[in-house]
Amino acid sequence: MALTMIPQAGFVEGDPKIQNGKIIREISINPGVTTPKHVHYRTHETLVILNGTGVIHLGNSGIRVSKGSKVEIPAGTMHSISNHRQDDPLELSNIPVLTIRQTKELNGSRSDFELVE
Repeated sequence: MALTMIPQAGFVEGDPKIQNGKIIREISINPGVTTPKHVHYRTHETLVILNGTGVIHLGNSGIRVSKGSKVEIPAGTMHSISNHRQDDPLELSNIPVLTIRQTKELNGSRSDFELVE
């Protein structure tokens, strides 16, 4: 898997893979890092925890997650992901529920993503 490091953010995103018409991206969040709060206006996401433990923040609540956990994030929901551990990365698969066609349609139109912080 090719990885893109975002050093100032403290997490790594893998290149997207396509399976069954869906785009899947693996993400690794460094120890002690919380991703920026953000929202996707038209994309429902499914997060599957591959390794580690953390907290997925949905609006004003948090859900503790560990290997095997699956969390659904409805479109329009502000969210972020925290790895409160000090030793191991939190690794997860991000599966946005948009088909490849819908993803192509978003190119050149209003962005589906907005940072909240």
